[in-house]
Amino acid sequence: MRLRFDSGLVIPKRTAIRTACVASLTDLLISSGTGYLSTILELPAPIRFGDPEDEHTINDLVSGRSPSVGIALGTQRFQSDSPDGTSLRGRLTVSAYVMVRQLRSVMAGVAGDVAEVGVEPILEHLLERLSGIQVVDDGVLVLDTEEPLLFGVDWQIWEQQYQVRSHYEINRARNGTLIKSVSADHIVDGSPATPVRTITTLEGS
Repeated sequence: MRLRFDSGLVIPKRTAIRTACVASLTDLLISSGTGYLSTILELPAPIRFGDPEDEHTINDLVSGRSPSVGIALGTQRFQSDSPDGTSLRGRLTVSAYVMVRQLRSVMAGVAGDVAEVGVEPILEHLLERLSGIQVVDDGVLVLDTEEPLLFGVDWQIWEQQYQVRSHYEINRARNGTLIKSVSADHIVDGSPATPVRTITTLEGS
């Protein structure tokens, strides 16, 4: 099914932003021949961890593969640029998650060692590849925060949050039909005469 959007894109702007983020990180994949990431996941929504059982969720999510990165789009806040609400500016939160399995120690998972890449090198590589990239319209990713979310027995999760601004112009006439004239029959009550048809042109002269 082919979709239409007022932006002129063939996919929603959120989808375009997520896709651009993932594409910017592909050189970090082991499969690229130059990287070390086991997988890059497109997540349906931001994730929050606060329970020991969350480690099982992580393990299922990435099928035990470490290190992994996930990209998710969160809240988008809007501000109107027009009285009728058809010109909007959006500010979207993009989250990048670094998921590392601690094979030897917590600090090895954080800083890395000779045997494995830790969280800190991955965070900096994400910053280098995501911050400042143009993802839609004239909107670029701007790094906002970086913080740890979970230190578990096996896994640790860190999150980078980016902000990206975008612009929406709503086309109220996207499905409208332009009416150029109106045809009408006029009948006089009680008259046996044939109805009179008139055509009124709506175009300006």
